[in-house]
Amino acid sequence: MTRQNFVATQQEFATALLDAAIAVPDGLTAHSGVRVEKRFAVYRNNVVVGLVAALRTRFPAVSRIVGEEFFSAMARVFAVTHPPSSPVMMVYGDGFADFIATFAP
Repeated sequence: MTRQNFVATQQEFATALLDAAIAVPDGLTAHSGVRVEKRFAVYRNNVVVGLVAALRTRFPAVSRIVGEEFFSAMARVFAVTHPPSSPVMMVYGDGFADFIATFAP
């Protein structure tokens, strides 16, 4: 696999993680024989749940003001439309305030 193909595969994988409408990327396999789609769906959910938790940790006052359920739904929309640009989760959500200002609900 060339570096260009590797980068494209990583990008396809990352994009599919945050968009449930995108099929599981080609080439994924499971050593246990479990359907790849099921395993990927669990991983996809865990990624989004982790991003929502990172936002809740960083913005606890917002969570208290709007309530847990609303915050989770709003943070989920943010997470799938604004993926992290850094592996450092303590900086994740820099654009969250601007997102809230334009969030219709």
